[in-house]
Amino acid sequence: MIVFSLAKFKPVENSGKVFIKSDRINKYLGVHIFSYLIRNSPFKFLNLGVYLKSNSILEISRVYEEIRKAERNHIFAFFLVTIGSIILLFYNNRITDMLCITFSNVIFNVYPVLSLQSVKTRISKIICKQNDLGENRNINS
Repeated sequence: MIVFSLAKFKPVENSGKVFIKSDRINKYLGVHIFSYLIRNSPFKFLNLGVYLKSNSILEISRVYEEIRKAERNHIFAFFLVTIGSIILLFYNNRITDMLCITFSNVIFNVYPVLSLQSVKTRISKIICKQNDLGENRNINS
């Protein structure tokens, strides 16, 4: 059953776009610090589905899909709030409010996406390594 799930799960081809591919840029932007703050604060209880409960490949695949859903939700929320702040700027001409909303939008939507993408990249490497080990075991058998 595990071999079948590994065969149909190809995270590298289906993972979509990664905004920032360099780990050095993520460190410069402070994504690792943000991830640390999320893991060690009450915010970690907002989405318990993105944490591993065991080390099985099925659990890793489930967490990978949860991360993709959370990433998609944060991107949608980012664009929705951005449109709202642009409307606020044009109709009310309140630039300070728009800047505050934009700042909080980056903190609450862009940084989580970057953090989730770095985790998603690590998980896809683990799954690809498991796929390679599984294929080598089948060839040698």
